[in-house]
Amino acid sequence: MITREEYIKALDIVEEYHSQLNISIVKGSFYKIESLQETDFVECVKTDNNVKKCLTIGKKYQIIGFKDNKSQFFLIDDNGKKKKYKTDYYIFKAVIPNYA
Repeated sequence: MITREEYIKALDIVEEYHSQLNISIVKGSFYKIESLQETDFVECVKTDNNVKKCLTIGKKYQIIGFKDNKSQFFLIDDNGKKKKYKTDYYIFKAVIPNYA
């Protein structure tokens, strides 16, 4: 049986591991957009009629560039095409940093 002390120590190890990797998933639609960089990833969390044939819910897409002072970004969609999306588009959430 694991003691409370061992459990707390294991939690501390996991927390230290995450802080070393600096893993952070930003919830919502591009909270702290200034933190995103080329090569970071966004995750598709919803689709609508405009994108359901070119994006997959749960799939991560790498940002390959920005336009208009980061108000828009580019990625390669499921069909292999370069597409532009607004950074406030509700179908994505930011995934920072890129550890893929």
